[in-house]
Amino acid sequence: MLSGNIVLPEYQRSFAWDEGDVKKLISSLSRGAFVPPITIAHDSGANTILDGQQRLTSLLLTCLNCFPKKDAFRLVRQAPAVEEEDSSATNGNGKNIPLEWTFHSLIPKPSKPTSKVSLMALRDCVSSDQDHYKKLYEAAEFSLNADGALPEFYFSHYIGFTYIIYEENTPVVDNDSPQMMNAGRYFAELFRSINYTGKSLTPEESRRALYFRNPEFISFFADTYLGERDALLSGLRVKINGEVCHIDWVRYLAILTAYQVNPKQPLRGYSSLAAREDFYADYVSWVVGLEQDNNPDKFGNKNLPNKDLFEGDPPRWKERYAWLKEDFAIVAQAIDDKCFPSLVDADYWLFGLVNLVLFCGKRLDRSRWDALKEKVKAAIAEVKTPAKGAETKGQTGVVRTPHLKGLNQLSYTYERLHKSIEYYNECVNIEEAHVS
Repeated sequence: MLSGNIVLPEYQRSFAWDEGDVKKLISSLSRGAFVPPITIAHDSGANTILDGQQRLTSLLLTCLNCFPKKDAFRLVRQAPAVEEEDSSATNGNGKNIPLEWTFHSLIPKPSKPTSKVSLMALRDCVSSDQDHYKKLYEAAEFSLNADGALPEFYFSHYIGFTYIIYEENTPVVDNDSPQMMNAGRYFAELFRSINYTGKSLTPEESRRALYFRNPEFISFFADTYLGERDALLSGLRVKINGEVCHIDWVRYLAILTAYQVNPKQPLRGYSSLAAREDFYADYVSWVVGLEQDNNPDKFGNKNLPNKDLFEGDPPRWKERYAWLKEDFAIVAQAIDDKCFPSLVDADYWLFGLVNLVLFCGKRLDRSRWDALKEKVKAAIAEVKTPAKGAETKGQTGVVRTPHLKGLNQLSYTYERLHKSIEYYNECVNIEEAHVS
């Protein structure tokens, strides 16, 4: 990279990782964990990076103990996707928005083909450029030594690589592809195949991969502790964007766990939908004992351990799931076809109940159920009924209130959360209450 012997082709994207991603890579290497290999292509006399730019750049940044400042390099923003449910979805912390920056911005072009910028000179250059670069680590255990020597880490840890050489073949006549195949075209298509046409994990699949770090909690997250045929949520579903979906059980667990720590703003710092998925993944990591990406105290710390659900033998959550199963069955009776018409309905019905039973260890008073049901229905109807002159229409032409149009905005999510908890707290069975 320093000599220009390994380069980025023009079709490569910008650097997209943040500081946390870089540190995770170094941590994985330090632990001896598997890191996917780099893919290098020999294209027109140059060694080009097809897959692994983020990893290679991260190693260089770690060695130099620097990181490009986001406010110093213009963010490369794509056209925002149309968000049916949330006009605020493009707001947030800017995580994983690539900078208009690559390692070529850092390394001066060599004056001669065989010349190479020294790491020491490059380190001195970036350390003095505080307008564009900041320190990556306070303790520089992975950065160059004072004399310019590499730490032992770089000699004892390795990433594999695949090296691809294009072989010229006799061209095949293809009326649908008038262009002759050559190395450049071949590798450009291969790059797209590696980075785009592959199917990414869905958010739920990504979280589920974390469950298996501690199999004891698989059923806690998966809503099936009582068995697939007798799932906790009593077969309840929710309609989102016209599609019938499973209830996102981890969403309720994560938000309500953070609520115990910060009742006013449990999702503080996670305003966008993309950032909120990081929040849910962090929750799974917190439960199973993995490192979180951001704000590690949001679900609890040594002063607010917030892990009483997992104590005891059996742990408390198992008994309380049995209670929830009974109470969810009552809620299901109030929902047509066991499907909530929208996330608004699901949140008003579920936030308060899950908080009451699972987190507070109390039971629902059946004698007050009818009064609670009417109150919840009235609250749902209120946010779904447009004020005169304030009607808005979605893409389907259906009249939608501001609440429905900005369904996932934090202000509306908090409104549903707090009102639901308030209503259910008025419906506690004192005789059957089990206080933690």
